[in-house]
Amino acid sequence: MRTNETSGKITKSAYEELILICSKALPMEACGVLARSENEDAATIIFPIKNVHNSPSNSFSFDPKEWTTAFFEMQKKGQTLVGIYHSHPHSAPFPSLRDYSGFLPSSELTYWIVSLENSLAPNVQPYTKSNGYFKAVSLVLT
Repeated sequence: MRTNETSGKITKSAYEELILICSKALPMEACGVLARSENEDAATIIFPIKNVHNSPSNSFSFDPKEWTTAFFEMQKKGQTLVGIYHSHPHSAPFPSLRDYSGFLPSSELTYWIVSLENSLAPNVQPYTKSNGYFKAVSLVLT
């Protein structure tokens, strides 16, 4: 996504896949990346990546091998990385202190938090990060 965009765009099918992946990971946090195909302006592909954090019920860390595989798969298929996602199994979709200390620097990437606090009505909130702060952006289903 470009820095002048003010929304988290995702296709309906990718959104549904994101919810399914995060729900299946309960009670642990799910994590991964979102990508888009060439000539698309919305996230169309979800790459789940194994959470290898030593406290996976409330934190996440990408499995380095799976992250590398996902990255090269995107390169091979001409896809563009647009965001990073993870779930909050028992809390609202607001960045935690661990999210602030995580690996996302200020960048063009979006940062998606999937809240499963109410598993019957998941709440997805994309963010951008600039100057060390997260800013909520609109979720747009295409």
